[in-house]
Amino acid sequence: MARVILISTSLDPESKGRMLARWMQEHASGTLDFEWLDYGDHPLPDFDNDQIFNHPNTHFWREKILGAEGIILMFPVYNWSICANLKKLIETVGTHYPELGRTAVWFDKIITFVSVGGLHHSYMSYSSAAMSLMLDFKCIINPYMVYARSADIEHGDILETAGGHELKARIRKTLTVKKELLDRLANRQYQSTWEV
Repeated sequence: MARVILISTSLDPESKGRMLARWMQEHASGTLDFEWLDYGDHPLPDFDNDQIFNHPNTHFWREKILGAEGIILMFPVYNWSICANLKKLIETVGTHYPELGRTAVWFDKIITFVSVGGLHHSYMSYSSAAMSLMLDFKCIINPYMVYARSADIEHGDILETAGGHELKARIRKTLTVKKELLDRLANRQYQSTWEV
């Protein structure tokens, strides 16, 4: 199992987030190694609070998330919030009914958010998801998130602009802090499915 996984949740074939994930893996993985998973390869059906829990892709995501210490959640910003695919993923593997044999897998994970949006002022779009993961599942949220403007990413690369240079520095800082959190919390004792 990978210690850290990056989950890219856009389904856009020209996704700037996917380009950013590729750049991170090629240029910044020396800071922190991670396994990159594309939601489009293992999409979930509509959330019905019933049959979705038996879907093979639900089992795939449960296993991957449960086995990781740290998770990087990458998403496009839509309507000043996380995309529907990420919300569905959080809901599906976050449903916690032990009496029905369903336990959430988000508990105590170290979470980092990476988002891509078109506007300058959408950088707080992850806030409600971060609060939910922190309060509901006691996740530790990396305070150094990455907000990338789509204008700074083109043809699979980060542009050599002022915004592009700032984005590269932010990515490296974010991954460095992520590694520090993982290393400092590596020996903590916790129970991953404890009741709130």
